[in-house]
Amino acid sequence: MGLYKRDEILKDLRVNVIEVSFTKVDGNNRIMKCTLKPEMLPAKYINEEIEAEKQYHAENTDVIRAWDIEQNGWRSFRIDSIVYIQSLPAY
Repeated sequence: MGLYKRDEILKDLRVNVIEVSFTKVDGNNRIMKCTLKPEMLPAKYINEEIEAEKQYHAENTDVIRAWDIEQNGWRSFRIDSIVYIQSLPAY
């Protein structure tokens, strides 16, 4: 098990915006500001996507899917590729 715990990351994402630095599959590093806070997701996703997100995380235990607030879309990262995570309380 790595430094970051999946359940703790998901819990934090559901109440905060977090900045996560991770290594992409192609070897490049990426920094993403993301969240699962319902009030920050586009309205069309609230009803449809919350259950889909929970199902996704139940089936894909090595990957976290979250809303990228800068790209305005769903993005994912592997838990074992995380360099660091920090909460962004200004959001």
